[in-house]
Amino acid sequence: MTTRIRRAGRRDVADIVRLLADDPLGAAREDPADRALYEAAFARIAADPLPALKIAETAGDFSLVFIGYADKHSVFTRPGRPADFDPTVRPWYVDTVKAGVPMLTAPYVDVASQSLVVSFTAPVGPKDA
Repeated sequence: MTTRIRRAGRRDVADIVRLLADDPLGAAREDPADRALYEAAFARIAADPLPALKIAETAGDFSLVFIGYADKHSVFTRPGRPADFDPTVRPWYVDTVKAGVPMLTAPYVDVASQSLVVSFTAPVGPKDA
């Protein structure tokens, strides 16, 4: 059996609300017929990934979490990267895009911090985007 994990999106809102409403606490506060609040939340998350990245940083006890996009912009949980930082030329980015699957890098020295790090990477968005 293969399990595939994907990011939830607007198409999943109805199922998520039903799941929440199935819980005794959720049944008192969730209305499966009213999806507007949840759709708005998904839109806010899509527009600004920083809150989700900060949650991942804290939950995983990571020193830094960020996302790099094909258009060369990045969102970091902590300041300090140069304005011209281009994730698309980094080996971990190139390898992940080429493989099309989540990856774990071998340890390497981070250019900005000069610390020994590993990167957990995953492709985000449509292939070739």
